[in-house]
Amino acid sequence: MSSRPLPRVTRSRVVGVLAVGFGLITTVGLTLSDRVPGLLGRIERRTDFFDGLAVPGDPMAFGHLVVWAAIAFVAVMVPRTVAGLVGVALVLLTLSFGLEVAQQIVTATRVAEVRDMQANVAGVLVGTGLGAFVAYAGRTVAYRRA
Repeated sequence: MSSRPLPRVTRSRVVGVLAVGFGLITTVGLTLSDRVPGLLGRIERRTDFFDGLAVPGDPMAFGHLVVWAAIAFVAVMVPRTVAGLVGVALVLLTLSFGLEVAQQIVTATRVAEVRDMQANVAGVLVGTGLGAFVAYAGRTVAYRRA
């Protein structure tokens, strides 16, 4: 039996886990919903929302990048080790790929797109990098204050 102490459970870690869980559940729901394309089509026909978006490349692919970056940003702040951070990033990459493939298999109107997978990977990598930097900087500041 290991004599290592269990990691301290803090309110911020619990909130982080809940935020990541909510983000993932929402992303799974939106990814596997057959209603999303119709809803986006209605919004596009009735407004200039998507035409007015000033984002690089395709607004939908950019949306994939932003969603996965946000989830990864929060998720990598939860683990306290580099191995945990890498593990979280690998799980998110696998999940994003799996969801794209599941669209092809589970839904009637959605298809897996390479462009979306590329945006998912880019989002996970950007979010992981930024989240790891912010977490490291925050822990460094907290350590120096102590």
